[in-house]
Amino acid sequence: MAGQIRGKIECFLNEGNGNNNAQALFKALYDFFTTHPKATLVARQAGSGRAAGDVGYYDAPTPFGDNAWFVVKLARTDTDIPAGPRAFDYYVLFQYASNAVGFNTAPGNPGLFLGSTSTFSTGKVGIAVAIGVGGDGNPWNGAGGTLGANTKGSPVWKVPTGGTQVHVLPRSNNSGGSQATNRENTAVILSQSFGSSPRARAHVVADDDSFLIAVDNDDDNTYQATYVGVLTPRQGLVLPHPFVMISDNGILPWSMNSTYGDTLGSSGQQGGGIHRDNAIGVRQLFLERLNIMVNTSVLQPNRLFSTPEFDEFPIACAVNETPHHGFLGQVEFIREVGNIATHDASSDKKRCVIGTSTVPTVKLSIPWDGTTTPKSGITRQGIDFVRAGP
Repeated sequence: MAGQIRGKIECFLNEGNGNNNAQALFKALYDFFTTHPKATLVARQAGSGRAAGDVGYYDAPTPFGDNAWFVVKLARTDTDIPAGPRAFDYYVLFQYASNAVGFNTAPGNPGLFLGSTSTFSTGKVGIAVAIGVGGDGNPWNGAGGTLGANTKGSPVWKVPTGGTQVHVLPRSNNSGGSQATNRENTAVILSQSFGSSPRARAHVVADDDSFLIAVDNDDDNTYQATYVGVLTPRQGLVLPHPFVMISDNGILPWSMNSTYGDTLGSSGQQGGGIHRDNAIGVRQLFLERLNIMVNTSVLQPNRLFSTPEFDEFPIACAVNETPHHGFLGQVEFIREVGNIATHDASSDKKRCVIGTSTVPTVKLSIPWDGTTTPKSGITRQGIDFVRAGP
């Protein structure tokens, strides 16, 4: 992990319906990533019927419209001072659509949401990530010279000019996956019903290598989360791209002994890990935890300390797709904790706990700003912060 910790936290989405909530979250993500110091805006589509310069909230005079999307490049960190662990760029696509259309509708096409052209009758925000191998390193295959009026290519992601491979997350966009031709599938950030005046609360936290997006759909202390970023490789294992996506539209905790990144691309559990051999590329991901340590209430908090402390456990990741099986390493930017309430924070407020409303259940510990009381935010813009790591 490299660089400062930054985030946009406590985005309270209470915009009247699921479409507006999804659009407001998309706008918040746009604002965050286009001001991230390692990010460069590569492409942007303002959405159906919108002018190229429209980048506002749904109730602004110049809003993002249906099937708006944008792409950013997160630059490598191994040449920074001090050097980070990532010797490659990665590109991230975010896309929004209302309950009226699927991601395949222009100007969002080609696009799929969990492998489907369905509208899902929800406001939707999806995500895809790509890494180009060799050549100029650029896997984006879009067109158009004007930001806001860009279009996607077919496929959406390509082998870089002069390069050899492209790795696209979620896994179904790669060889052996249902979307390997157009590489157009996305995983879920938010999918919320249009009616019933739903609410949501969202946070995005990042360093220079990784980010986590957490959404409490209905603002009822039950989070879903998507992690994109580096892992610490297993000792002795040389990984050109020590990088994973873990995305789940179910409530935390993430599932163990379960596949993240099915080849159909339709499961709510999306993502993948990258094999050491670039020719093999992205394969299904498998997670594991020290179940007894984190799940036994008498062990959490750890009473060996004079003042008991909660243990925080890295997330173990393995490639698990026949014939490729093996432990990759562990994610440390976020960690698992147990027997603690959602929205509890460390004494210095530099870590916050998210998960379910059930105290004993395993949850995630994520970076926080050092100041804000969790669940205190009341604006859709949220609270922006930058602080020293870790």
